[in-house]
Amino acid sequence: MDSPFHSTVLEILSDSFKFRILVVGKSGCGKSTLLGKVFGVDPSSEIEDLDLVERLNDAVSQKIQGGLTFRENNKFILYTSSPDFLPNSDTDFDDTRNFIHTRLSLEDPQQTLHAIWVCMDTPLGGERLNESGIERVLDVAYKKVPVIIVLTKFDLLVNSITITEKTSDLGGDDEINEARETAERLLDDTLKKVSLDSLLSQQLVAPVSTIDGYEDTVSKLIQSTDGMVQKFQGKRIHDLPIALAWAIAQRQDLETTVAATIDVGSKRHWSGLGSTTEFKGKVLEQCVSIIHQDIIAIWNIQDSSSGKTSELGFLTWSKN
Repeated sequence: MDSPFHSTVLEILSDSFKFRILVVGKSGCGKSTLLGKVFGVDPSSEIEDLDLVERLNDAVSQKIQGGLTFRENNKFILYTSSPDFLPNSDTDFDDTRNFIHTRLSLEDPQQTLHAIWVCMDTPLGGERLNESGIERVLDVAYKKVPVIIVLTKFDLLVNSITITEKTSDLGGDDEINEARETAERLLDDTLKKVSLDSLLSQQLVAPVSTIDGYEDTVSKLIQSTDGMVQKFQGKRIHDLPIALAWAIAQRQDLETTVAATIDVGSKRHWSGLGSTTEFKGKVLEQCVSIIHQDIIAIWNIQDSSSGKTSELGFLTWSKN
C-alpha cells in the first residue's frame, strides 16, 4: 500500500506553531502602524474590539502586553510594550529585560521569543541614538535571539533634508531619491558615533517608514528579519520551523513568501516531480492538491471572518 501523501508545511511546522515577536518602543513611535503593514492586522483594535484579537495573557511583565493573536492573521503572537512605556526609565527597561530573560529561558521552541524589534524615532538633525535603553535589551538578548533596531518615521528625516537643503534642481521623485540617499548617509554618520565597545555597534539597524513611497523600507526590514532568523537557526533556508513561521506570518514582502514557497517545494514535492519515487502510484490530482495546499498555507491569505486560510483570497491576490 502506498504511503500517505502529506503536506510538507505541516511536516515542518505544526498548526499550533506561531512566530513570537516582541516589539518595544515608546508610545507614538509608530509601532502599531508598522505592525499593521508587516502582518496585515489592525493592532489599534486590540483594546476597542476584543472580537478581533485573542489574549493569551502569557506575558509576565507589567510593561509588556501579550501575547496577542489577531483574527486577521493568526500566524504570529505579539508582545509589545505598554502605552506608558518610557525608554529612558530604568524600571521599564529592567522590567522588559526580565520578560526577555524569562521567555528565552523556555526550552520549548514554540514558547520562546523568535525575534525582537526595538523601535525608536529616526534621529533628526544630528541627534544621537538612545544607547543606554537599547543596551539593556541587547545585554540579555545578544546572540540569543534576533534583535533589530528599527528606526521609524524615516520619511521625516528625508523631508527635513528636502526642506532645509536644496538637494537638486530636478524636483519630484529624483529630488526625493537624492534626499533619501543623503538621509541614509546621515544615519550612517550617526551610527559611526556609537562606541565600538557598545553592543549596538554590532547590531542591525533598519530605517523604515510606513507612508506611500517607502514600501521598500518595510520589505527590507522583513527580509532582514528573515535573514537573521535563518542565521540563528543555522541554515539559510525556510525548511525549519522558525524561519518558515516568519515567512508565513509576514504578509507584506513577496520576495520572502516566494523564497519560502520554493524552499518548501524543493524539500520534497518539486524534486519528486523529477523522479517517480515520490509520486509513484498516486493520482496526479492528489499530488497537485497537496502542493496547492502547501502554497496556500505559505501565502497566508486568510478569511478575516473565520481566521482560516482562504483559497479564494489567494487566487484574488495572485491575480492582482
